[in-house]
Amino acid sequence: HTRVPRDFTKNPILPQWISIQRTDYRKFHLGNPSNITEDRIELLNKIDFSWDRLSHTWEKSYEELETFVNEFGHTRVPRDFPKNPLLSRWVRDQRLNYKKFHYGDPSNMTEERIELLNQIDFQWTICASLKWSCKNANNDPDDANLPDILDRISSPENATQTQPHKRFVVRPTDQEKWDKQYMELVNYVKRFGHARV
Repeated sequence: HTRVPRDFTKNPILPQWISIQRTDYRKFHLGNPSNITEDRIELLNKIDFSWDRLSHTWEKSYEELETFVNEFGHTRVPRDFPKNPLLSRWVRDQRLNYKKFHYGDPSNMTEERIELLNQIDFQWTICASLKWSCKNANNDPDDANLPDILDRISSPENATQTQPHKRFVVRPTDQEKWDKQYMELVNYVKRFGHARV
């Protein structure tokens, strides 16, 4: 894996370099100036580079939610769930990140994560899944429209389209530095079996 500890004493620059690659990757995908290229992305992908430092944690929480769904048949984890008190917060964060993702705001949500959550019938909005009780809560006409509005906001069809990737020229000295650090990471992966910081 590519989880290099931040205090890796044998090469203290490597964790910093990895962090820069993740930042440049995010910039690249937002169409902002970045030193990363498609070739570099491909090289890092070949060694299973973890673009999201928290992806391992996300995957673990997803598995915990799958276990919850298998036991209870839904994804509405109560706040005081005794077996895993943090799972409810994680579920809430997925809803929030989903909304940010579709508005085009910075978010940890990805298309892949949305697909995984949809596979277990994740409920993106609580109100939308309980339309009758939401519509009739106060007999207020504005309340009656709330679930429909939430459905429209959270629907994938209304997602903001991302701009196509832009490529930026990298100076040869930057390329040499990048190649050197990449080889350091490859050696780290060979030695420790991972590249996750």
